[in-house]
Amino acid sequence: MGNTLYVLRKGGTVSRSAWVTAGGAGSFTDVGYLDGPITLALNWEDVEFEPEQEDGPILSEPTSTRGELKFTLSEQSASNFLLALRQPAANLTGADPMGTLLVGAAAAQYHQMKIVGSGPGTAKVRTWTIWKCATQSAGAITVSKKEFGKVEVTMKCLLDPSVATLDKIFKQIDT
Repeated sequence: MGNTLYVLRKGGTVSRSAWVTAGGAGSFTDVGYLDGPITLALNWEDVEFEPEQEDGPILSEPTSTRGELKFTLSEQSASNFLLALRQPAANLTGADPMGTLLVGAAAAQYHQMKIVGSGPGTAKVRTWTIWKCATQSAGAITVSKKEFGKVEVTMKCLLDPSVATLDKIFKQIDT
């Protein structure tokens, strides 16, 4: 890296698509304005080997990988609530900005998610494509005369075994 500092700044965009097997190209729709940062986090569970002859573990082998995507929707459209509230497409009639969303029990809904923000490359663009996500939770839906409405969305980033390449969770492209 030398003396070059790679700092990412500015807000990004979040787009969603229905999940497509094998990392196929989804048909993405921008979710609109966001409030606050977009975060993508990975964590691992490990099994550690600590022999009696040593004072600590000498091996740490990963047993699972977990990912989490968080963002706060500022545009409270019916189609955004469909994503946030984990409802099937059949529960939405009409099209934004008009529509009726019937909210029942959560359903198994999988999405491809695309995050585009600033990057370190010559075009200064970084794109993350997450192959398979499921909404984990929706925070409190706020409505107030002092601030615009918003809803926090947390999604699980799942391993997609149908992807034949090494990027079974997501790929990052800097341009």
